[in-house]
Amino acid sequence: MSKTLHESFDDEGAIVAGVLSGTSADGIDVVIARIRKNAAGDDIEQPQPIAFATLPYPDDVRSRVRSVLDGAHCGLRETALLSRDLGRAFGRAARILAEHNDVELDLVGSHGQTVWHHDGNEASGAATLQLGDGDFVAEETRCTVVSDFRQRDIAAGGEGAPISALADDVIFARVPRPCAILNLGGMGNLTVLQAVGPRESGRPAEPDEPTRASSSERSKVSARSNQAADPLAFDHVLAFDTGPANSLLDGLARRLLAAPCDGDGASAARGTVDEALLREWSAHPFFLKPPPRSTGRDTFGEAWVGDVIDRARKKGLLEHGPDDLMATATAFVAHTVADSLSRFVQPRAQRLVVAGGGVHNGTLMLQLYERCRIPVGSSDAAGVDPDAREALVFAVLAARCILGRPVTRTGATGARAGRILGKISPG
Repeated sequence: MSKTLHESFDDEGAIVAGVLSGTSADGIDVVIARIRKNAAGDDIEQPQPIAFATLPYPDDVRSRVRSVLDGAHCGLRETALLSRDLGRAFGRAARILAEHNDVELDLVGSHGQTVWHHDGNEASGAATLQLGDGDFVAEETRCTVVSDFRQRDIAAGGEGAPISALADDVIFARVPRPCAILNLGGMGNLTVLQAVGPRESGRPAEPDEPTRASSSERSKVSARSNQAADPLAFDHVLAFDTGPANSLLDGLARRLLAAPCDGDGASAARGTVDEALLREWSAHPFFLKPPPRSTGRDTFGEAWVGDVIDRARKKGLLEHGPDDLMATATAFVAHTVADSLSRFVQPRAQRLVVAGGGVHNGTLMLQLYERCRIPVGSSDAAGVDPDAREALVFAVLAARCILGRPVTRTGATGARAGRILGKISPG
């Protein structure tokens, strides 16, 4: 008798793919992992990766996605067609990787391509849109697909981001705590995993050193991250976006270096940081807002990158080439992370584990170490491929959805606790 999908997580475990495209739109990230239930049977163990790859978009799809992300108008017809074609592309990418590794998929978690996110600035309330319909993914992979993870979080009062915080407890289960997991994609986001201790009672842990946050800011953060009514508070997760990361650095590289990125931070390494300009950028209201918070390209996209260049030019920072601006921008990304840790994270994180494309920028990693003043290292040292981490998130969330595991946590996104995320397209 064949197993049900739910039963496939027993014993040897289910073969689950996670699929997404980030804000860089440079390809489709696919991870395949084996995922088992934990001993209690009420959740899952740390996933065991089988394969990871970034597969190219079909040329016409990539150009359409890039156009939308850069702010081009996209009508209803174009939106419908793009969602269809992205779904097909995501499904084909998962199927190709599975066939290449001679495994049969039981389940796919497909995040889709974010084309709009509220940035915290929508007066009517939060909203988000990811394209890549899960039904088309299911037809391509011939297996059950879970997709559209962010909508229920927003419906439950959350930001819809950073959604990765709802899977990091198992992905980074072996990392000593308290620790901070930093993803450096288009935007930077932090997941803070606290050790189980005095917060189990719902009482805030005592800070081990003063921060620059006001007492009112600290009390807001403590209230959100330590709610006694949260049935999922066992991990004491706090999460939020730190601000622009590769959206800024890659945007500058495209304009100033005629390159897709500043490889290994080479240009930044040659430049000198303008601390006054860095502080000027830091005055943006987003950086003073306490968690839960999220942002995106509407706030820190191409228009903002253009403004950064204009300000630098007026200050004469580009008179001798782009290196000083690249250095300042790279330091700024690290500063937003360090400032966020100082303002909003108590007790202090003991280490910073970095994933995402930014981990390959050596100058940025050095700036993080110098400004955060705690050990900084790639997630690879924790057994998690830094390029595969976000895809793993959606494999985990898909598994938790099928198993009926509630994942929303007020400290992570601001959503009411106890909601299951994702929409199911049967195989």
